[in-house]
Amino acid sequence: MSDIRTSVQELSQKQLSELETQVLNLLVTLRKVKMTNQPVALLLKELEQELGDLRRERYDAANSDYSGY
Repeated sequence: MSDIRTSVQELSQKQLSELETQVLNLLVTLRKVKMTNQPVALLLKELEQELGDLRRERYDAANSDYSGY
């Protein structure tokens, strides 16, 4: 996933947010059709985690007086 992390770091904040939203929507759909153990679902969960981590890192960097959620 490190190569994905490198790629998503180049995204704007708006693009990052949109991608995170779409990945979450897809995960919800996979959960509804009971496909959460499929390899694609597991990869999407990892991607969602990476996107969330990056979003939080950016937030913390922009708001140095408030670190962490």
